[in-house]
Amino acid sequence: SKNVKKIYFNSGNIYLLTEQHEFFRYSDKLEKFEFLDDYSQVLGLNPKEEVYLFKNDSLSIVDLKGGLKYQYSIDEFDGFEMAQVTFEGDIFLISYNGASTEIHEFDYGEIKLIAAFQEKSIYLSENTLDHGKIELFGDKHLHANKSIYIKNKNGKFELKPFDRKLDIQDYYVSGSGLGYAATNLGVYVFGPKNILFKKLANDESSMNTVRSVFINEDIMAYKVYNKEKIISKSDRFNLSFLKAYDLGYIAYSHYQDPLDEKSLWSVGFLNEGSVRKINFEKETIEIFKIKAKGRFTTNNILRSSFSQNLYLSTSIGPLVFNEEEGAFVKISQGSAFVEQIGTNHIVEVGDQIWFASDLGILKYNERLDFFELKRIFKEGKSYPVQFIYLDKSDTNIAWLGTMGGGLVKWDTLSDSIEIFNTSNGLSNDDVHAIIEDKQDRLWVSTNRNLNCLDKKNNSIYIFTEQEGISNSEFNKYGYFEDTKNNLIYFGGLNGYNYFNPDSIDTSIKNKKINVRCIGVEIVKQNGEIDDGFEEYINTGQIEFTEEDLTLNIQLSTNYLFDNEDIKFSYRIQGFQNEWRTQSSNELKLSRMPYGEYVLEVISDLNKPSLTSNINRMDLVVIRPFVKSWLFYTLVFFTGMVLTWLGIIIYNRRLIRQNLKLERTIAIRTEELEEALNTKNKIFAILAHDLRDPISSLSNLTEKISFLAQNNRLDELQILTGQTDIRLNALNDNLSNVLYWALSENEMLDQKPEKLSLLLEINKILEIYDQEIEEKKLSVNIDFEDVDQVMVDISVLQTILRNFINNAIKFSYKEGSISFIKSFEDEENIELTIKDDGIGMEANTEKNLDINADKIYREGKGSGIGLIITKELIKVAGIQLQIISELKKGTSIKLLLPKNLRLR
Repeated sequence: SKNVKKIYFNSGNIYLLTEQHEFFRYSDKLEKFEFLDDYSQVLGLNPKEEVYLFKNDSLSIVDLKGGLKYQYSIDEFDGFEMAQVTFEGDIFLISYNGASTEIHEFDYGEIKLIAAFQEKSIYLSENTLDHGKIELFGDKHLHANKSIYIKNKNGKFELKPFDRKLDIQDYYVSGSGLGYAATNLGVYVFGPKNILFKKLANDESSMNTVRSVFINEDIMAYKVYNKEKIISKSDRFNLSFLKAYDLGYIAYSHYQDPLDEKSLWSVGFLNEGSVRKINFEKETIEIFKIKAKGRFTTNNILRSSFSQNLYLSTSIGPLVFNEEEGAFVKISQGSAFVEQIGTNHIVEVGDQIWFASDLGILKYNERLDFFELKRIFKEGKSYPVQFIYLDKSDTNIAWLGTMGGGLVKWDTLSDSIEIFNTSNGLSNDDVHAIIEDKQDRLWVSTNRNLNCLDKKNNSIYIFTEQEGISNSEFNKYGYFEDTKNNLIYFGGLNGYNYFNPDSIDTSIKNKKINVRCIGVEIVKQNGEIDDGFEEYINTGQIEFTEEDLTLNIQLSTNYLFDNEDIKFSYRIQGFQNEWRTQSSNELKLSRMPYGEYVLEVISDLNKPSLTSNINRMDLVVIRPFVKSWLFYTLVFFTGMVLTWLGIIIYNRRLIRQNLKLERTIAIRTEELEEALNTKNKIFAILAHDLRDPISSLSNLTEKISFLAQNNRLDELQILTGQTDIRLNALNDNLSNVLYWALSENEMLDQKPEKLSLLLEINKILEIYDQEIEEKKLSVNIDFEDVDQVMVDISVLQTILRNFINNAIKFSYKEGSISFIKSFEDEENIELTIKDDGIGMEANTEKNLDINADKIYREGKGSGIGLIITKELIKVAGIQLQIISELKKGTSIKLLLPKNLRLR
């Protein structure tokens, strides 16, 4: 509600002067000063936190207790209108001589005219109106007559436009570019969010996970809306040919081949393969396969300048491109343990290729064809390495981004390491990418927030969403350095941030220690951990509930020069009023009595020249409703009412129980009758389906002996082939009977797992290769490796084997069998098996059931196979529909679950 007239910033504090001539300081709370009788003439503060006053034609300097430090009379200063103090403590006097405005600089007893500044008017004119923000942060800032001026390198003041709708009383711009403006509508924060970090390929309404970006003069490649984008930036290449291709879900990383700058390599989740090469000049796309078994991901690609070999990092180990085979294969001397190491990032160091791997740094000497593993240990634990960066100024230093171990500085010459993690200032210990700027600073993307490490003094500056980044969580391989335009790109959950590092000042200009909270974790009694940091940021408080066990608060400071001396002291007002000191940056608090408390935390470096703010956090331990007096009262009266109603309900309950018992007996009787009928049907089917195959095998040895003695080999070969077919059919029926019997007796142990439909279909087709070849059937499959379902493998194989067997059996020669993905959503995949042979009558009603008895009696397929398939489908949670015409073949539709379901 205060009309703020002036705003100052000094030593980590903000000072406000209101229209009502009140003077406040804000650090963690608002504090009012009353050491002066009249604050109307306050001009500003210098870096020593001394107040500049203009009173009775004199400039005075007093301390925050009102003590006079210096006084200078300016009663003879002609045309004086106002005085202004800059953020560095410089004093400027502004005068008007009737024709133009002049600015004079005051230097303790001497006033010098700044001749370079001559303006007839220092008000914003309509011609210069611009609703942008301040973009230049120099050394000298001047606020005069509700306008903002910045002194440039030539000593001249330049006007920087601001929003004309705001009546600017005063403003401040920090070294990092964060600005505060005191206006008639309150204090406005401006700067970094609109200037330092710009957005690329992000949409506020959806989460866009970005993992790769590539930008040069001709093209830009990145991912947005779950689609990969490749956009032309010049007329050099026409990218219209890409419209005919589905580029895939996402590319982990892009790589411009130094041997062919007109081509772009991409690796990751691609629709047609794991490695892709686009030639923009020839307008062609090549897909290269991986000669390896099992599931894997491809992460990064690099061509060696030493051997010209093209290396690929994958989740199943490092690979190299074989030109003759046109595929990526295992490196020749890769031992068994190397082939099992998941590799991530690749860099070239002399005649060595270094792979960031799950076990550390995997070094490959190209000259000797030899692997060596360097593990990264911290307190006896080895951490996976995700990223490798070679220091620009010191070739012996390698910076490693680890998973869970923070940022590691590795001196390869002395083989010593230094670790930066959350205990000494890093915002998160999962490091994804590292890029160095021209000011010896490392920009480090993590799983929470962007960090800037100044190598000169080991200080770390953390950028959060409040300071302009699009999202606090970044991703592997989501990085790019545009050296030509001096831009850095980092990708995360909501698009990209890109910025010019030279425009961001992260230097610590004073010894004011700021304590900040960088993480809140609440451990539940069941062992689960909730992230309470976002709730703390939004509400300013942390809540304990009955289900919570402990509270873990991660702390950080902006001062890391002597980080081995960092200690934190804390107390809880109203519960633990004495200060407690600890060396760890993580506070662990157990649940306290119900009530509201204030947690106070300071940084204690035991250095008299350093001061720390007090970070205050509100803690609320919520009393559960079941332990309140209101609840006890309700329980008492409710108990009285329930006791009265219990007598009435008791008799009714007896009546309902009798009725329920009668219904249960009737249901059990019906189930027993149904089970008996099913058994009878099965035995009848067994007698029919198994009797003929077994009978046909009788006297088999006599026939074979007779044909062999009479040298009738051709007939003998035909007989053995027929015998194999009968034995296979008999084996399938027996397998089906076994599964049915197990399911009927509830002995079938269901173990659903993620299965590839393409792989399982091919397994069954391999069993019937001979029959398919004899009938000259064409088989069409419309599935990919990524089409997966959650089903027990034995159940799925039995179902597929029965339907594929019938499709082959009843198809005409030179017919076709098709496997089609006819429908897919987040929960299910619909598999359609279609043939053009003899049709089967089936029930196509909405309940998706089978009249297996009728099919068996009319001789259309294997009755027992369909019954057992039906039973397995019910158990596995699969839906089935048969659409059949006697002369046009059969379409069988299976709706298969993609995720685990509770039945």
